[in-house]
Amino acid sequence: MLRLALLPVALLLGGFSLAVAHDEPAFSFAGSSTEGSVAFLGAGWALVACGLVFWARHRGNAVGPLLVAAGFAWFLAEWDSPGVGSAPVFTVGLVFYASSAPLAAWAVLAFPAGRLASRL
Repeated sequence: MLRLALLPVALLLGGFSLAVAHDEPAFSFAGSSTEGSVAFLGAGWALVACGLVFWARHRGNAVGPLLVAAGFAWFLAEWDSPGVGSAPVFTVGLVFYASSAPLAAWAVLAFPAGRLASRL
């Protein structure tokens, strides 16, 4: 049931992050263009959707939750903008703005078993 609750949370998080991006387009990846907005939302939502599908099919595997986390982290990259209007949210954005790529890389390296083959 937790997996089903993550989908609307991802939709809301993407919408909020896009609103932040449009408030201060000079500080955002998406900017104010329609193409940038579609690419921004599409990338984050695709990570979350793929992670949820993989998680539903392979319950004991860590790749699904890692992809979902990478999708959520993708949206946090927009939060390190002055347009966010909240110091705690800005701080979360500063701390996690670059966490999506390492999470996605971890998921790729852990595929298909869900675990890394070695420490190296």
